[in-house]
Amino acid sequence: MKLALKLGAAFLVSVFLGLGSVYWFLEKSDFSGAGGIAVGPWTTNEQIGNVDAAPYTRAIVARRGLLALNKRETVYFNAEADNSGTPLVSNCAYTVTGVPLPTGWWSITLYGADHYLIDNPQGIFSQAKNTIVRNDQRGYVIQVSSTPEGPNGIPTGYSSGEGSRFSLTLRLYNLEEDAAEELSALVLPSIERGMCQ
Repeated sequence: MKLALKLGAAFLVSVFLGLGSVYWFLEKSDFSGAGGIAVGPWTTNEQIGNVDAAPYTRAIVARRGLLALNKRETVYFNAEADNSGTPLVSNCAYTVTGVPLPTGWWSITLYGADHYLIDNPQGIFSQAKNTIVRNDQRGYVIQVSSTPEGPNGIPTGYSSGEGSRFSLTLRLYNLEEDAAEELSALVLPSIERGMCQ
């Protein structure tokens, strides 16, 4: 009887730890994981879009709804924090500043903590290479806030109360070959936190 109780307890602990680790990996970990790369506040995993991707990487892609294309076609970077490492929250304003990227096309999209688009009255969820207004140096500045000003804004959907977490996903389509082979050398947009409500 004691042996059966011990085995039952060991089984329950094993199930709890196994399910807990899967939940943490899918819901709480960032993109980097094993084989991950961090470039400033942006993280990616070279396994995303790779036919030999590990099961956990495939699960993250499926759970977050990336619809990941082949790695040769698209590289996905995710930012859940600003340059200082402070989590992105909807009641704060952010300035995303970038320079031309060595890619055929790119986009930056804002997602809620649940990995879905955040509803906002403006109906704007992203900015892209073909939608932004560039500055004199061919770079760009994107305002991310509850009420972004200017043509390059992305609304956070914040209206009142405590802000909620969000993330930004940067998709790089058809990277130049040299850049695709050295992702850690890319100059990706900075994310600077401004005022909070």
